[in-house]
Amino acid sequence: MEGYAKFLLLLCLGLARGYNNYDLRLAGAGSIPGQGRVEVYYEGVWGTVCDDSWDQENADVVCRQLGYSSGALGGYLPTARIFGAGSGRILLDDVSCTGDESSIADCSHRAVGTHNCQHSEDVGVICTYEIRLAGTGSTSNQGRVEVYAGQWGTVCDDYWGQEDAEVVCRQLGFSGALDYTVQAADFGPGTGPTNLDNVRCTGTETSIFKCANNGWGINDCQHSEDAGVYCIPGPVGPGIRLGGSSKKNDTLGWGVVEIMSKGEWGTICGAGWTQEDANVACRQLGFSGPAFYHFSDIKFFGAGSGNILFSDVACTGDEDSITDCPSSSTVNVDPTCTHDQDAEVLCLGAYEGPVVRLGGSNSDESKGWGTVEVYRNGEWGTVCNSGWTQEDANVVCNQLGFPDDAFYYLPDYDFFGPGSGSVVLTDVACTGDESSLLDCPSSIADGSNSKCDHDHDVEVMCTPATGASLSQILYKKEDMKQQGKMADLEMQLKEADEKKSADLREKDVVEALVNLLSKLKQK
Repeated sequence: MEGYAKFLLLLCLGLARGYNNYDLRLAGAGSIPGQGRVEVYYEGVWGTVCDDSWDQENADVVCRQLGYSSGALGGYLPTARIFGAGSGRILLDDVSCTGDESSIADCSHRAVGTHNCQHSEDVGVICTYEIRLAGTGSTSNQGRVEVYAGQWGTVCDDYWGQEDAEVVCRQLGFSGALDYTVQAADFGPGTGPTNLDNVRCTGTETSIFKCANNGWGINDCQHSEDAGVYCIPGPVGPGIRLGGSSKKNDTLGWGVVEIMSKGEWGTICGAGWTQEDANVACRQLGFSGPAFYHFSDIKFFGAGSGNILFSDVACTGDEDSITDCPSSSTVNVDPTCTHDQDAEVLCLGAYEGPVVRLGGSNSDESKGWGTVEVYRNGEWGTVCNSGWTQEDANVVCNQLGFPDDAFYYLPDYDFFGPGSGSVVLTDVACTGDESSLLDCPSSIADGSNSKCDHDHDVEVMCTPATGASLSQILYKKEDMKQQGKMADLEMQLKEADEKKSADLREKDVVEALVNLLSKLKQK
């Protein structure tokens, strides 16, 4: 029996040694990972923290100590609000952090166990937030706004407007808001508590919880005042978006994969990133087909934003969301991963956009100047200048929305630089009446024609330009070949202007003669 008692004592001591002084946990009624009453461990016991001097900086330190890199996204909670009063010892009082500390132990506070508080003053934090759209007729992009803090509750419509809706929709992963609702319109009244009131967003915040408000649960509202939103639908799904450099394209599904997890946006380590992982990401983004390419070891789109939240993702390909796939997440992310390894995708599975655009380093789409790029068989590519004519350029400019014919069709110049992708078409032969370049007869550029490389990409100028403005954009002193082309083109522009002026003068003379003859006849 004595041996058994010793075993139990050793077991208890071993369990006790599983915690260190000033370790933290979140507890209380309705607590979930990232939300709860703050409890601190000290010399073998768990106890609470008094709310004297408790503020956002203190909460940020607590949340970072718990592994949430963004701090307390949902704020700090005094007076045992939401998660209720604790029991046992009150271990810390008058905690005062600057916000930069890595542990609550580094913040100033009274001696452990010294306080003048009751458990009605126990503090809490919300390190992560939960938000959803609910109600009658709600979908993934429209509904009554509900937020979680110990339990699901609604948002009162006092001060509710477009800026608030914009923040909510972006927080949910959409690009913005189409509209907002008040007085429980469209989606009906909710139930439970009203968790937020007097929300006043500027529209730039990343979370509704960062907008000015009365504080959790403080309101003077009825559910007949519940607020709602209509988010912009599109190829951006809740909890996922595309980031990276200016090369990213939300419409096409090109970019660095960014995921919402525990209240923050972050990236995925691309080590081991597979076709199946990319397929799930593309479907979650709203594209019906599989990923065109999954970029396991090539970087096109630069670094994503936020922290690296996931590594070792191992999807089967059937999951609805990347977060449903096995992975190492948050504090267990592979420490060797950097943003140089962010996972990227090319989706292209449901592309229904324009088939013509202008590329090149000096392009200007507002003027219709640039290298012609076409979307064909799932990829963007360029057109070889073999046989390129004024009629071909006219079709391109009309397709781009310019009502007049192309000002110049540039079959043999290289002002705008190479386009992107492969050379996909050659020997285009439009009549000029087609509505799309792909309606014109052409040949597929399969690489057999040595002239069809990016040095022979066709270019257009849909609107006129003076030689001076063209020089300002395209002139390169160090490029003698460019200077020669510039001089040649400027001479042609000058000749065109002179011919136009001559034509106008001739027209004026003819009109004057007609008028003179008319007057003579009248006499």
